[in-house]
Amino acid sequence: MTNNLSRVPQSLSFDHNALERTYGEDATIIRDIIVYVSKNQMKNLFGEVEFSIEDFCKDMGYSRTTLQRTIQNFKNNPKTIPIIDNHKFDSPFEYALYRGLKENVVFHRQRDGKEVFEAVQIIEKLEVVYDKTTKKDTKRIYNIKLGARILDYLFTEYNLIDFNEYRELR
Repeated sequence: MTNNLSRVPQSLSFDHNALERTYGEDATIIRDIIVYVSKNQMKNLFGEVEFSIEDFCKDMGYSRTTLQRTIQNFKNNPKTIPIIDNHKFDSPFEYALYRGLKENVVFHRQRDGKEVFEAVQIIEKLEVVYDKTTKKDTKRIYNIKLGARILDYLFTEYNLIDFNEYRELR
């Protein structure tokens, strides 16, 4: 297996609990979305990454059925499903995308003898495009633009990881 190097924001390493503090049980999938989009980010000059859930699951080792399952099917689920203009963010994958779009994560670092706290938006823009060639609403293409600060991190403050090794650690 060859190295498949990818950039990830250093903030994820320096404050490895930041995502858990903000997103709780959704932190793992949000981190995986960041890693996946960051890996594919360098291929698009406009900062947008387009993919299907099948692409994401194949690359990240998830079961598509699990990520697309309606949240209401989970037992004892306290989550309220967000709905914006009739679009329900009702699967674990779309719920994580929604939270990455809506909620800033606060990273903590020590720089030059100071405690620095920075609120960062993970996803700046999310487009959900339905595949019109099928009659299924589950056939969707996602177009994601990472937040400006995350994009800046990918060019200025990043760590290189081997994407294949990251997948194995999951």
